Formats: sequence, C-alpha cells, structure tokens
Amino acid sequence: MWSHRSTDPADAVQYPYKRGPEAMAIAAQQIDTTMDVIAPALEHMAQD
Repeated sequence: MWSHRSTDPADAVQYPYKRGPEAMAIAAQQIDTTMDVIAPALEHMAQD
C-alpha cells in the first residue's frame, strides 16, 4: 500500500490542532473519505 500512496499535497489531511472545531470536522471528513478507499484495499489484500 505504501508504494501506491499519493504524493499530491491536496490529498494530505490538514492538521487541525488549535484551529478550532471546523478544522477538526474537515480533518475527520478527510480521514473518513480516505478510509473508504483504504479499508476495501486492505480487505482485498488480506483475501489474496
């Protein structure tokens, strides 16, 4: 999986520390969206 990671800065989760609730909500949404891609890929790898 590491070799397939994105190097696009736009794909990075923005660090929300001391940036308020809105920044935390955005970071959480970014993580959720990313996990929607990562989890199925890991499942697929585990089945092989």
